[in-house]
Amino acid sequence: MDRIVHPGIEKFKQRVYNIEVSSITVGQWNRLLSSRREDSIKKSLQDYLEIREESIDELLD
Repeated sequence: MDRIVHPGIEKFKQRVYNIEVSSITVGQWNRLLSSRREDSIKKSLQDYLEIREESIDELLD
């Protein structure tokens, strides 16, 4: 969508990017997840969505 220049699409993108999901806008999630900064992504997933990484051994016990 970023390669298409059209006023309606731009309006739609702005509206979607400004929607808040778990205290962060879709635009912020997009930037974070596309940054490939694993530490920041893990921290945000834990802080905002309560998702954490655990070892398989702990999960199976």
